[in-house]
Amino acid sequence: MDFQKTKTLILVLASTIIAACTPPQNNEKGNTLAGNIIGGKEAGVEFQKENGVVLLVVIMERPSPTGTVLTSQSICTGTLIAPTVVLSAAHCFINPFVTAVAVALNNDISATKPENVIFVDEVKINDTYNPQRIDDSSFVEGHPYGDIALLKLKKAVPAEFKPAPMPTADSAALKKGDKLTLAGFGVNIAIQNKVEKDPQTGAERVVPLTTGNAGSGVLRVVEDVAISKVTSDGKELAVDESLQRNACHGDSGGPAYKKNAEGKLVLVGVVSRGTNKIGNCDQTGVFTDVSGYLNWINSTAQALQATGT
Repeated sequence: MDFQKTKTLILVLASTIIAACTPPQNNEKGNTLAGNIIGGKEAGVEFQKENGVVLLVVIMERPSPTGTVLTSQSICTGTLIAPTVVLSAAHCFINPFVTAVAVALNNDISATKPENVIFVDEVKINDTYNPQRIDDSSFVEGHPYGDIALLKLKKAVPAEFKPAPMPTADSAALKKGDKLTLAGFGVNIAIQNKVEKDPQTGAERVVPLTTGNAGSGVLRVVEDVAISKVTSDGKELAVDESLQRNACHGDSGGPAYKKNAEGKLVLVGVVSRGTNKIGNCDQTGVFTDVSGYLNWINSTAQALQATGT
């Protein structure tokens, strides 16, 4: 990205970031990839700095029928694993109109200023990511989605932002009943959409609720969320969203932590999607299991830091 374009995007970000939100991201089958924090509480900036949670603003530019360029943006969440490397979800960055990704170093999007923004230099998507595999909203044993990505920042975050500890290869495997702490910048209302009949055609259609963006852009955290299932291949895990304590839109790519023996939060999962086909966050929340991708994460992060490209 050249300097002039970066400068322009910073100005766009600074002037419009308060209005940013994350609409459901749909594949060609119409299934919604949801990922967000429900039933939690606002997290202070100290929690953010201590555990490496960052707000990701995905900027898209597309031509309009009149020939002008339309700029839009959506929110995802990420976690620092090194001063210049962020771990997030692959599906946040696959839109072909994505032109830039910015990291906003605030726990509230409304407080963001240009000096709080670091742009992403490169996005590395895991090579097993497969959005075409089976029904994308489902959670099926033996069919991992590979929904994980690494982002290389143009410069290091300030020293007070600490990378999240990662699980080790010999860590105890996650199991059903283990308690997680979830954090993210998403909405705080689980029911985002409804189905109604089109008055013209009589066909059913999904309609977003006017309250859908409530809480978007503010870092929230929820504790003691129990794992309901872990796949035998160690690639994905799930939680029961019907308890209304879970992730939702805007939390995609965000962290699931588990406390270690010393009480320190360790990054064990990445918010991937929900199974509700109209984009509500009230069924099953699916996470990429970090331990199943440790080799790729470690080798890719080392390469990004070594080469800067």
